[in-house]
Amino acid sequence: MKKVFLLIFGLVSLTITTQAEVYEADASTIESVTGSNYRYPVVIDFYATWCGPCQYYSPIVEETADKYSEKVIFLKVDIDNNPSLCDQFNIQCVPTTIIIYNKRNKHLRYEGTMEASELSDAINEALNKQSGNQNNPINSVFNRR
Repeated sequence: MKKVFLLIFGLVSLTITTQAEVYEADASTIESVTGSNYRYPVVIDFYATWCGPCQYYSPIVEETADKYSEKVIFLKVDIDNNPSLCDQFNIQCVPTTIIIYNKRNKHLRYEGTMEASELSDAINEALNKQSGNQNNPINSVFNRR
């Protein structure tokens, strides 16, 4: 979670907390972050709007995205709107979390919900296995500033 400080008219100081984003993705989004320009691990949350466990899991993914916002890209894919991605990643149930850590050659797969600590452990495992540059700021991927 990042904090932004504002000074309004030199009288009042406010603190606004901003959260890292979990971007809604389609095939072209996933290709752009896992293709030839790949530099960061990518967490993809496959979900459905009608899925109760997915609704439970979504805030956990968002909380974890805050923690790893400088090291990992977080995406979510609505399975009802992206059947070709479900076929591509062999999604059989939701929620399913895919963590890509070496282009599309290497990934971790988790079916069902996870607690925040379990998701963090999985991301740390991917970061440890990654053979890419983890030290560059991630903000340039989605033009974050």
